[in-house]
Amino acid sequence: MALAIGAAGMAASAWAQAVDPDQTYTVPIYVTGSHSPANYQIYVSQNADGSDAVPYLFDTGSPNMFTVQGTNTSIAPTNTFVFGDGDPVYGYYVEGRSLSLTTKASVQVTPVVSNFNTAMVVQINGNTVASSTPLADGTYGDFGAGLYGTSTLSTLLTALPIGSNARLGYVVNVAGISSGEGALTIGLTQQTIDTLTNSPGAIQLHMNHSGDQIQGPDGRLITGYLKGVAVTTVTVQTAEGVASADLATVFDTGGGPNGVIYYGNSSTPPGVFDGYLPNGSFSLTSPDGETFDSWVGSSPWGGSVAVIGNQAPSENRVNSGGYLFENYVVMYDLESAVLTLVPVPEPSTWTLLAVAVLLVVPAVIRRKSRG
Repeated sequence: MALAIGAAGMAASAWAQAVDPDQTYTVPIYVTGSHSPANYQIYVSQNADGSDAVPYLFDTGSPNMFTVQGTNTSIAPTNTFVFGDGDPVYGYYVEGRSLSLTTKASVQVTPVVSNFNTAMVVQINGNTVASSTPLADGTYGDFGAGLYGTSTLSTLLTALPIGSNARLGYVVNVAGISSGEGALTIGLTQQTIDTLTNSPGAIQLHMNHSGDQIQGPDGRLITGYLKGVAVTTVTVQTAEGVASADLATVFDTGGGPNGVIYYGNSSTPPGVFDGYLPNGSFSLTSPDGETFDSWVGSSPWGGSVAVIGNQAPSENRVNSGGYLFENYVVMYDLESAVLTLVPVPEPSTWTLLAVAVLLVVPAVIRRKSRG
């Protein structure tokens, strides 16, 4: 199956020529309240008119879109992909698809990006997966919103055309929502950047470039970032006392309830985290000493501390857990390489944030009929 290299933005390019200079998009994120890895869902259509959209796990810890929708199970997988500790193993082939983001009611919010390379999942752990049938979590796959893909297989978010006055980046806002509807803002206006950056308690982290190129708007390539998009200090309780290490940190909407440390080239928790207490304490601290994630006994979603070995030293990292996004509005500014965490605001500042981020009217795309 030939890859659709370089063609990802062809349809989007035509749209960009007519787009408003300040164009951004606000797409619903549906919070299921299940406190599981599939807690956050986003709807994607593979039709030119945006119809028949289905839910996907909105996953900032994954680099691209994996789908069972419209797959051809007679095609053998050409590659595999795993998350976390390596189970399950997804077998897929790559195909160019026409994709747009919508509401739950299939109202189209973004333009269609044609021929966008998508991982078509046909096997899980070697077993054939039925086409266009929901997976066990009720989704049709994984909508990767991570920034560590490749030039031929990466996130749709960076391929969508934005206005010339907007900056590359996006805001994930499900803060304070245990179930219901949040928002994903694609493209950053200066007002959004200023409002979030200057919000009370905002924490800024430098984002780590990967050195790789990923698909950008209008078919061009942009700089990607590592899976561990920033470095923080993780501190846990062990049988020998408190242990800390500076680790690349994955801010992962699909991370589930646990605080997970992937560490060391060993089958058991090695070195500094040896003897960690699953029901002990866990915290993440910025390089400036600001603690933004801290709990004792169990996480906000009832999870625990986990340390997983067998990691190459270059892959040492910590996963924040999906619950972090219920406590923070998270902004990824790809042009300044800054990740901003804004805590759930007090009522006095909520209105200001709403104006800048929450109440942006989605730009609904209406296809013009041909006369």
